[in-house]
Amino acid sequence: MNFLSKIADVLTKGILTVRPEPFDTGWLTIVDAATAAIYTTGDVVGAPLSLTGVPKRGRIETVLIIDEDKEEIACNLAVFDEAPTLVADHDVFVVAVGEYNQQVGDISITNADYSTYSGSSFATANNLGFRYQTDKGSLVVYWVTRGAPTIAVNKTLRVRFLGYSDHGGK
Repeated sequence: MNFLSKIADVLTKGILTVRPEPFDTGWLTIVDAATAAIYTTGDVVGAPLSLTGVPKRGRIETVLIIDEDKEEIACNLAVFDEAPTLVADHDVFVVAVGEYNQQVGDISITNADYSTYSGSSFATANNLGFRYQTDKGSLVVYWVTRGAPTIAVNKTLRVRFLGYSDHGGK
């Protein structure tokens, strides 16, 4: 039995387990979102997020959101493996035809994901199992609103992504 067939035998018998490594982006602020102007459904909220240092292949399991303005914004987080043509804050989110293959998926956050506190709200979307692959070890995320929020100038939106590598490391 050669070396490769021994490795294949170990893997198929479940003798060896590759443990996925967790990742945590930390809290990321959606910049340029607090403009006190009304958004409409389908608008981009703030500037796109850059998630650096994520595994090249992985799963986003949890998304956490802090909404200091208590808007409880339902949204889609459009995830790309490289930055598409920039769509500005308050503009309708459109992906150019030639850039569709850069989008690796979409994560939906609903109003039901939020818990409301006296002056803010907090969303938790768990057990997402959102698989992605990127050659660069980074992702770009656009926040696309599914409502008509007005975010106060002195309030911020923050988001955090938690997940695991699909291959035992970065």
